[in-house]
Amino acid sequence: MQDHPTNRAEQQTSARILAIELNNRAWELIERQTRTLSEVIEMLDAAHGSRALWFLVCEHADSIERLRAHHVVACACARAHLGDQAIQAARMAVEFERAHERDHGGAVGHFDQAMTLVSMQLASLKLPGAPRVEPLMGWMATLRTTLHPDELAVLSRLLPWPQWHFQPTPQMAQGAA
Repeated sequence: MQDHPTNRAEQQTSARILAIELNNRAWELIERQTRTLSEVIEMLDAAHGSRALWFLVCEHADSIERLRAHHVVACACARAHLGDQAIQAARMAVEFERAHERDHGGAVGHFDQAMTLVSMQLASLKLPGAPRVEPLMGWMATLRTTLHPDELAVLSRLLPWPQWHFQPTPQMAQGAA
């Protein structure tokens, strides 16, 4: 039995709306400092549900929503202390970026690149024996000049670094005025 085209379009729209809602809920829980056990379960379910829906509704394999879906799963798994699952999702994000660059001759945006690195950093910190280093620190100087202050605020809620690393540079403050 085939879906009527109108029904298919309505299903796609509904799935997209639900993917956005689940994504937003997952990020809300990821960015909290503490979560109850039921919130951890909800965070993981929302992240995985959002990713599954984005893969259904995105017609193109290189849709940026698919990359961001890997980010949310990697960060949710890292927050839930599921290192293996977190690193798997972060690696999927890295592979997506490589394929995007290969197929389109250019990288994804700075914030999406930063989120891939953040996902990998958070995931790697959850693996046994992972060093407690901050390998992105050198890149943070560049990020502070290329990212919008709102984007830096997102990174500040995710990474376990002192807040001064995320303050906009004077050039950014002048550009925003």
